[in-house]
Amino acid sequence: MALDYLAQSQNIAFEEKKLAYRAEFIWQNKKIILIKPTTYMNRSGQALKFWQEEEKIPLSQILVITDDIALPFGKLRVKGKGSSGGHNGLSNIEKLLETSKYPRLKFGIGDDYPAGMQVEYVLNPFFPEEKEKLPELLKISSELILVFCGKGIIEVMNRFNKIDLSKKEKKEEETTPKVEKDKKEVVEKEVLEKEVLEKEIVEKKVGLEEPEEKKEKKRWWQWWRK
Repeated sequence: MALDYLAQSQNIAFEEKKLAYRAEFIWQNKKIILIKPTTYMNRSGQALKFWQEEEKIPLSQILVITDDIALPFGKLRVKGKGSSGGHNGLSNIEKLLETSKYPRLKFGIGDDYPAGMQVEYVLNPFFPEEKEKLPELLKISSELILVFCGKGIIEVMNRFNKIDLSKKEKKEEETTPKVEKDKKEVVEKEVLEKEVLEKEIVEKKVGLEEPEEKKEKKRWWQWWRK
């Protein structure tokens, strides 16, 4: 998805090639190659290894983009090396490259899924509230990739690892309950005031009405006086 956004911004299209969809463009006098493996995810390393050797690309100039359930949606993290973290695609890349020292961009998707539903969660579309943030995240990712190609991993880590759109979402979630609580308290207060007022009206009404026994005696007294 991030590569689709970047390709569209550069007015280029992917073509189906060996083991991957491939696109390229020139940026700052450099040839930038984008590949999207057509293999199974847990064999992503086959496509990466083939095109690395085909184009003679150093490991330091490769940026692998992957989703990450360990990061909240809205968080991007760039690392120059690291373990696969249980990600099958990264495990295969590490196996075929024979190293874990390659740059990677982790795109946080969160872990909001029931136990045993990880596969379905990863493959399903984004939630509506997440779709609202996607354009901004993809734009940032596209800029990140270009900065990586132009200035390298250190510059990217310094500039982009501090960006966290998930904090904005968390802040809104923390504020919303307070607003809802205030609204609820106002409604409860109005209901209570209404109940007290209705009770007072009933009590006054009851106080104005005379008991039947007293009414009967009053009628008898009025008749006797006649």
